[in-house]
Amino acid sequence: WDGNGVWLCQRRLHRGHFIWPRHEEAVFLVTEAQWRWLVAGVDWQRLSALPSADWQP
Repeated sequence: WDGNGVWLCQRRLHRGHFIWPRHEEAVFLVTEAQWRWLVAGVDWQRLSALPSADWQP
């Protein structure tokens, strides 16, 4: 409940589950990009942004 109505997010998983660590008491903070990867079914712990390149003409 967000004060204006109910918010529902649904995703059908092809393999039946999200890729998520098995630590029962662990807390994981995820970035927006990691959340998008998680919802897309990507193993977000193995991914990271590419380093910025110092390109010069």
